[in-house]
Amino acid sequence: MHTKVKDAPGFVRGENSAILSTDILSLTSYRKRRDQHNEMRTAVHDINNMKLELDEIKSMLKTIIGKI
Repeated sequence: MHTKVKDAPGFVRGENSAILSTDILSLTSYRKRRDQHNEMRTAVHDINNMKLELDEIKSMLKTIIGKI
């Protein structure tokens, strides 16, 4: 059972005495920002991998051209 926290609207005390926020809009906003951050991190990781692969391809082409 959750009980309201005195002088703190938007917060309740959980069963384990933890203070919890009941602000759903803030939670939704946080999750959206977190998801966008994770998408950006994934995109940066993918771009860096592509750069490494392009460098490998360049190196292979230079080796092939050098042997011709």
